[in-house]
Amino acid sequence: MRGDVASIQVYEETSGIGPGEPVRSTGEALSVELGPGIISQMFDGIQRPLDTFMEITQSNFLGRGVQLPALDHEKKWWFEPTVEAGETVSAGDVIGIVEETKVIK
Repeated sequence: MRGDVASIQVYEETSGIGPGEPVRSTGEALSVELGPGIISQMFDGIQRPLDTFMEITQSNFLGRGVQLPALDHEKKWWFEPTVEAGETVSAGDVIGIVEETKVIK
């Protein structure tokens, strides 16, 4: 946003909005969910996993209004700690490793 002008990028259906439509800022930054499982997935523009989307909708068409979590929150991942309990850590320190693929830790 710059003054009273907003430049937007829309990832779903745009019917009902056009030049001159009133908008309001949510004040939130654009964000994505990160974690184990992100490397092995393909996503659409709003981070819906395409394989899960197609499985649920039985369609190759990315319809609007379907909400899916980006990552499988039920899947268990092996965590290998790289620090000991009670050790002091700071922002940016690696505290452990989750191996999602054999190539990347």
